[in-house]
Amino acid sequence: MLNMRVLMAGHGDCLWIEYGDPKEPRRVLIDAGVHATFQRLEPMLDAVRSDGKPSHQALILTHVDSDHIAGMLPILASPTHAAQFAEIWFNGRKHLVPATTLAALGGVQGEVLTDHIADRQLAWNSTFSNRSIVVEDDGPLPEIKLADGANMTLLSPGWPQLEKMAETWDAEIRKAGLKKGVAAEQLTVVPGLEMMGGQVPDIEALLKTPFIEDDRPANGSSIALLFTYAGATMLLGADAHPRILAKSIKRLTGGLKLKVDAFKLPHHGSRRNVTPELLALVEANLYIFSSNGAYHGHPDVDAVARVIHSAPDGATIVFNCRTKFNDVWDSASLKKKWKYKTVYGDDNGVDIELL
Repeated sequence: MLNMRVLMAGHGDCLWIEYGDPKEPRRVLIDAGVHATFQRLEPMLDAVRSDGKPSHQALILTHVDSDHIAGMLPILASPTHAAQFAEIWFNGRKHLVPATTLAALGGVQGEVLTDHIADRQLAWNSTFSNRSIVVEDDGPLPEIKLADGANMTLLSPGWPQLEKMAETWDAEIRKAGLKKGVAAEQLTVVPGLEMMGGQVPDIEALLKTPFIEDDRPANGSSIALLFTYAGATMLLGADAHPRILAKSIKRLTGGLKLKVDAFKLPHHGSRRNVTPELLALVEANLYIFSSNGAYHGHPDVDAVARVIHSAPDGATIVFNCRTKFNDVWDSASLKKKWKYKTVYGDDNGVDIELL
């Protein structure tokens, strides 16, 4: 089996992966969404908890934005729940430049998370010899072997992205509004659903809209992965910068198109992260958006249009919940013309079965 639940995590991400023997599956948790996601995540953790044995091989916290880590703070504050993870992958402040020994910076969420990890004496980046999770400029992409034959190939971040985050750590945390639970974003202004009066989008027109690539340091520091098990593959984009993902994909495939079963699109379908260059390098059966649209209205209409235009005939566009921002893509006329399908999750998210 290889299943992934894309939890309804507010405007954020929370991916619960299970694979292997259905009777005793292996598990990986990637991010934990906004703070309210804790209410959905805690019962799931309780259901799989076993005394003396971690329920999850790894907890991967891709970067410090609150819509990815806020739901994890109460979990790691609990010794019981913290013990459910055999290892935590997370680039804290000390990992953002090579061999740094910089001290913690203060009481915002990234540092609170660091304190919880240290206080619980949890295994922190142990797969990486307790050092940074990073893609070097040359050589093979880092490949991490998990139990029962699963693999994770690291696609992002590189040293330039981590060092940029190091330069702006304090300012970025304040800018992201972590104390208020609202992530900030600079947006390119193009027509959205509210400007089109809720009408069926004109995909051809949307394809002509200009885009400016994401340059936020926090997003650039995202841990993005290719997860492979028993021939099934998932490209998990976190909030990574598209040119970094594109560069790693080219390194991985030698410039050929990467064919995957599922592509969790970067940054919740932001127009600044879902670019034509990136989409041209990937062919997927499922394209997954994770966002309820709060604060930023994700996914952006032009980003969804790019996905539909680039997707192979018969591909499925998956939304982890139905909102006023994504409901329009369920149009029968659009699906017939562009040869795609749609799946919508509910208040719990959406379950994806790949094996």
